[in-house]
Amino acid sequence: MTRLSDEEIRYLEYQIYSFKYGDPWIPNKQIARQVTRSISTVDRYAKVAEEESIVSNPQLMLNFPFRKAALLLFEDKWRAYNELQEYSGITYLSAYQGDWDITAIYDGFVDFSQVTGYKGKLMEESLGKIFTQKVKYTTWKTCFATIETLLEHCDIEESSVRCSSSCPDWNDDHWKMFNYFKSDVRKKFSHLRKEHPISWRCFEEWKQTLEDYCAIITYYFPEGYQAYDSFTLCFKTDYDRYIINLFSTFPTSSVFYKMGKYFMVDIFVPSDYELQMQIYNIVSRLLNKSIITDCIDGSRIMNWHCKRERPATDDNLFYDEYRSSRFVAGRIYSSSLANYIDLKSITEKLKFRKLTGLLKVTHDVCNGVIIFDEGAIIDGYEIFNDELLVRDEDGSYMFERCRTKPGKIDVYNVQRETLHILLKTLREGSTEEFPASFRLFL
Repeated sequence: MTRLSDEEIRYLEYQIYSFKYGDPWIPNKQIARQVTRSISTVDRYAKVAEEESIVSNPQLMLNFPFRKAALLLFEDKWRAYNELQEYSGITYLSAYQGDWDITAIYDGFVDFSQVTGYKGKLMEESLGKIFTQKVKYTTWKTCFATIETLLEHCDIEESSVRCSSSCPDWNDDHWKMFNYFKSDVRKKFSHLRKEHPISWRCFEEWKQTLEDYCAIITYYFPEGYQAYDSFTLCFKTDYDRYIINLFSTFPTSSVFYKMGKYFMVDIFVPSDYELQMQIYNIVSRLLNKSIITDCIDGSRIMNWHCKRERPATDDNLFYDEYRSSRFVAGRIYSSSLANYIDLKSITEKLKFRKLTGLLKVTHDVCNGVIIFDEGAIIDGYEIFNDELLVRDEDGSYMFERCRTKPGKIDVYNVQRETLHILLKTLREGSTEEFPASFRLFL
């Protein structure tokens, strides 16, 4: 058997990544046939690439329409990082050294002010769809030469990435498969079947839905994950596609996603001072060219994922192992559930707007989300401790805590009676019955 050179090994590892990126379930036997190598050779170097974190096994990231992200500040980030792992609804955390301390991704409502040492939020917005571009087989020298050409290019068109997402229409078996496969879609299905009698047909049908509800991420790090520092760049820009093209030239995987009006890029760069300074030189030139108008950044220190996730729509669903009383729903429910307010039953006669959603009621206190009809053009309202928070006429928020979106009402700890007054107001266009603490602009 001919021994492969270092360059041949490196390229074979890239080919393994490339095929896995295109088809997460492709067997090594098929890769071997495509690259004209023996199956044993591909098996061997696929295992090496996995063990050395050169090529990650494909991972699932749920793109949920109500998922949010926050950039948080704390006096003691390590203590807050560990404390937040106990909060229901939080699916991902990462600690940073930079303009903020912790990034939290979560479903529902989390009162971060209750976390020890909380100092404030740099940002809290809806989280857009997460995606990557396929990495090219290149070097950092070639990469920076390509970036230089792109930076000198004058004809740049404005473009915005708009990736819609929807609630997974999954049953219990589908969610079991998601949580089993989310860290590695190439796991053996037979191992899961030993614990749960799920049919192969159900498995194949579920696989067909993944692109609708998830990002399937396969990372590539030529020198192994530990050889790189991870940075998150947060841009305010009207040139999303240009930013994607720019940072997709890297010889390592970059991750892209929207966070409200900001475009986020996770990059992985060697622990080399001069090379990292080139990255910040690129950012500086983007600012000078007004391609980006604002930038904040952080270096990721560590991250955490919840073991299980399932955005809840009824009493039997949960986030991780912790129960949550805050629920979201994007469809009309056909019948009321015990201890819930089904908005369909309340709003059938509303002429102002049709509403959907599901609210959990505990001791006459409601939590949940009210969703306006798709396409409805209306500013969102937010209720916090019986106070309705809305945008002022100039578009600014009247209260610091107000972070609402068009087309929905986030309901946090609201009395049932107060909620009925709100719904009546939406129907009749009157605010006379609201307590003095309410502020409403229709």
